[in-house]
Amino acid sequence: MRVEREFAVFAVLLVALAANPVWFFPHAEDSTYEYRAVEITDENRHRFVERHPDVLECLPVERQRACGFEVAAAHGGVPVNASGTQYAGSSEYEYVDFPTEYYRPTIVETDDDTRLTLENVSAAEIVADLAYPYADATEQARTVVREGETVVYSSVPDRDRIVSREGRYYFLEPTYDAGQPLGGWVPRYRWAMWLGTVPLSFAAMWRWT
Repeated sequence: MRVEREFAVFAVLLVALAANPVWFFPHAEDSTYEYRAVEITDENRHRFVERHPDVLECLPVERQRACGFEVAAAHGGVPVNASGTQYAGSSEYEYVDFPTEYYRPTIVETDDDTRLTLENVSAAEIVADLAYPYADATEQARTVVREGETVVYSSVPDRDRIVSREGRYYFLEPTYDAGQPLGGWVPRYRWAMWLGTVPLSFAAMWRWT
């Protein structure tokens, strides 16, 4: 009976050490990210609109040489080709943020030419347009909205930075990159546990042979 108990203990230890990736931090190889869902209100709407990746910030205008194209578009428009692809091919934003004003790039066709202009819009319109429906958002985004603040194992995509749910809008704000569990030491612990099966196996063979 004693021999059977010893054998059972050795068997359990061997299986536990060999199978440690299954139970010892299964997400150890994944970076973790912490987000919190902040409800967008009239008071904080501008702050979150300015931080959205689809909004080009041109503040202040005189210091943003990169916004020269947008400044020209706001003052009379900029000629583009008929399809607008000359602009669309290099555009990486949907709205422009000037001091106290927001604009949406718009293609205007006339008898003489086709121009890119900027149409004035409100921050509320931008939020409603950029918000992604909760039901269609990624699982990470839904988890953040549902729990308010949580750690997920992959970053929330830009499209889900603003999520709409039941008539409310939430900005998914990253609080910090939590990194890997135990500072990335988990894989080393796993290897140590794997190697631990070697002396344990020799001890078992010596004990029962």
